[in-house]
Amino acid sequence: MYRVVAEGLVPVKATDSGEAVVDARELHQGLGVGKDYTTWIKDRIGKYGFVENQDYMVFTNSGENLLGGRPRTEYILKLDVAKELAMVENNEQGRNVRRFFIEVEKRYRQQQSPPIDETKRVRAEAMLRNARVREAKALEDLATKFRDILNPDAIHSLIAYSANAITGKQILALPEIEKTYTASEIAQELGVSANKVGRVANQHGLKTDAFGVQVLDKSPYSSKQVPSFRYNEAGRQALKDLFGDLV
Repeated sequence: MYRVVAEGLVPVKATDSGEAVVDARELHQGLGVGKDYTTWIKDRIGKYGFVENQDYMVFTNSGENLLGGRPRTEYILKLDVAKELAMVENNEQGRNVRRFFIEVEKRYRQQQSPPIDETKRVRAEAMLRNARVREAKALEDLATKFRDILNPDAIHSLIAYSANAITGKQILALPEIEKTYTASEIAQELGVSANKVGRVANQHGLKTDAFGVQVLDKSPYSSKQVPSFRYNEAGRQALKDLFGDLV
């Protein structure tokens, strides 16, 4: 019914379900309690409000009484209850027994922990590593494909994101990029269409590094990324001035 998992001051056992327990009679002996066992255990159960089948279990052992007569009643305590009873003895032996229980419990829980599936761990790490490599490669390809139209900060960002993706941590700092505005945002502010903003910007040569940056945005017509110009504060103000002159 029970198997011993640790010998020592008081043997610690395990149930069929793996729960650590202590025989109250063996605890009584290990603590060196002077009071009669039956009186002691009943007193402790009543005083501390322990609940049968929750904190302890009771069974009748007729085979242990060699002198015949009435069968003996045995109490099996959960380990937490046994630790508490050791503590309330309030003496050195009780403290030693409680420390022993704590150490046994620590070792027992480690033994009960399910072993790590090394194969699954290695596979998961490989999948994560491959995903990072694919992400880094995609960012490098974007940097190469659009190198001629993207400004240095955008190229720097793509390279930094690529390096950081493959390592899983930030090893290259991203450049500090000033606030920018899309043509749609400026168009809404000016009360015109985004296409008109783009035409005016092209006519007056505003799509340069002085007035904004080339970035990659998602195409409104597909899932692809396409080059797009975003205006900085100087570009926004230049457009506002130009549209003011056009009114």
